[in-house]
Amino acid sequence: MTEQTRTSAIGSTALMIATENENYAAVLTLLAAGAKVNLRAKDGCTALDRATKVSNAPDGDDIALAALLRKHGAQRGQHHSRCRK
Repeated sequence: MTEQTRTSAIGSTALMIATENENYAAVLTLLAAGAKVNLRAKDGCTALDRATKVSNAPDGDDIALAALLRKHGAQRGQHHSRCRK
């Protein structure tokens, strides 16, 4: 298992955690190191879902993080609506 795919007790990857903490520099570093953008935590959420969860933007996205993740092929999880809670 590589550093980019280790998960926390709830299945969150380092990329998800960096996204939730709105740490753009860490997200960039993890993506450059090959982090997998579409892994899902145990709740079914992806890093892109986490970008949506932390946002205060009207459209629900942390625009910069969401754009960066999408540029790297990120997609929402199957049940992304529950990731916003």
